[in-house]
Amino acid sequence: MLTPDDIAGELGMPPPAEGSTTWNQWERWISDAMLLIRLAAEARGLSVALLDPEVVDYVVRRLVAGQARQPRDGALQVSVSVDDASSARTYSAPDRVTVLPDDLLDMLFPGSERASFSIRPGYQPGCPTAPAAPYRRWH
Repeated sequence: MLTPDDIAGELGMPPPAEGSTTWNQWERWISDAMLLIRLAAEARGLSVALLDPEVVDYVVRRLVAGQARQPRDGALQVSVSVDDASSARTYSAPDRVTVLPDDLLDMLFPGSERASFSIRPGYQPGCPTAPAAPYRRWH
């Protein structure tokens, strides 16, 4: 199991003091990330124990470090302007880990398929998969 020390190493900073607010917050985020992974595994009929522990640790590290990089003051948007250029970043949930991004889900469950579909660009009369509606020509 990861600790806040691992997250600090991922961020390239010294670890917070054990028992501090930041330490406790990072521990909670690690637990939240593990919960999300467990729920995603159960939704696929799997057990977390069957997942590669290195991949699980990597995903948790990425999620929690990404969360720790967000502003801690509750700001939902941060803007930076230099000369004629400006940049803004919007954060949706500054206080908790809530989503497993698709790229990390693919790492956890490499053989799983996602539902996909395609849209036919035009109607073809007589095609066995064509809709049942009659073909009409508009004048």
